[in-house]
Amino acid sequence: MQYQPSPARTEISLLRAKQISFTLNIAAEEAKQIAEKDRAIRQNGMPFSVALLGLIPVSVGLAYLVFYYAGNTQRMGDVRRNAGQ
Repeated sequence: MQYQPSPARTEISLLRAKQISFTLNIAAEEAKQIAEKDRAIRQNGMPFSVALLGLIPVSVGLAYLVFYYAGNTQRMGDVRRNAGQ
């Protein structure tokens, strides 16, 4: 049994193709191919916006390490200055 897209999804795809055709000033058939390719990419895998949420913990960890080592460097400089007095 082959997948049949719903009428609403087909209509959205055609509207998207028409928009692409108008915006890029290309033939309707080329725009339809671009729209179908774009839809296929979006259906496979996780949405891009959700994938970006994974960068938040990485960014927080990296910021922690930067400030932790920057603080240690400042404290080491203070210790060395105080030791020389």
